[in-house]
Amino acid sequence: MNLYKYILSILFPVVLSVLTFSCKEEAGIELFQNLDIVGEVPIQEGSLRCTVLHGGTINVYGGVGKYDVFSSDEETVQVEMVENRYMRFYALKSGQATLTVMDDAHNASEIRISVEPYLRNIWLYEVGYQVTADNEELRTCIEEELAVSETWRDARLQLLFDTSEGGSCQIYSGNSALTDEGTRFTWTPEGVTVISPEGNELYLSRSEDFLLPENIRKSRALGPVHGAWEMDLTEEFRTKYPSVKSVRKILFYTYSAD
Repeated sequence: MNLYKYILSILFPVVLSVLTFSCKEEAGIELFQNLDIVGEVPIQEGSLRCTVLHGGTINVYGGVGKYDVFSSDEETVQVEMVENRYMRFYALKSGQATLTVMDDAHNASEIRISVEPYLRNIWLYEVGYQVTADNEELRTCIEEELAVSETWRDARLQLLFDTSEGGSCQIYSGNSALTDEGTRFTWTPEGVTVISPEGNELYLSRSEDFLLPENIRKSRALGPVHGAWEMDLTEEFRTKYPSVKSVRKILFYTYSAD
């Protein structure tokens, strides 16, 4: 009897640990989308939708030990695990990617992310000119010539991002289109390049040294994001006015935050 109790005292902890480990291995991983307004929401049918330049966070529960997370296509959706509590993903281009979270016991859960293009509407609410010439008369003449033929004032840019770096583009002034179908664009912090179907490029560089007067700025209903681009027209005007030093058109823009 004593021998039986002795053997049982040795085997019981081993059996218990095996059963406990087995239960842990079978523990499933649950995923919940984290929304700012409503909080946690169960992910339906293992899929989510988002747009390029956007993403989100997914809370992770259950499983054993630490989590690792992977994307089936990192060029479409990037993902990282944060504090072993939630995964954060970000969409880089249109398409689909599957995110897999796995724990130390190789329990896994997957979620499919479908990424759609993102439309950004940009309004040009003011146009300014900066002309450097040898005399005031020439400077005034060029500014008046620019103002008479101006088509960018109150124009609207529709930029459809199918990647984080650009996509298709349409520019409108009133009801008239300033660009042809098939126009593309690239976007960088330094500026925007508009590319026609024929391959001609128009570069709008970010302007830092030309500010709109504060009284005009306050009179406009600006979105959360606003700034200015400049268009260098020096070479175009120098063929007509050889003595001109520089001609820049300044486009003041605004758009809603992403």
